[in-house]
Amino acid sequence: MNFWELAYGWGWATIAQLRIMTITDTMPFGEITKEEFKRITGEDFDPVTPEPEVPEIPEPEEVQVEE
Repeated sequence: MNFWELAYGWGWATIAQLRIMTITDTMPFGEITKEEFKRITGEDFDPVTPEPEVPEIPEPEEVQVEE
């Protein structure tokens, strides 16, 4: 088990961050191979798969306190 496997498993790294760290022709200095990416995530490596959008969390309403 390596750092990226632990980081992904514990939620410290996203699948997008693992894509960045994967060794490719354009990124020869990555830290994991495409095979390791698949083993860690269960998905085939696809460098252009977008990350799902995170919904906006509304600001809480201010509570008026009567004195």
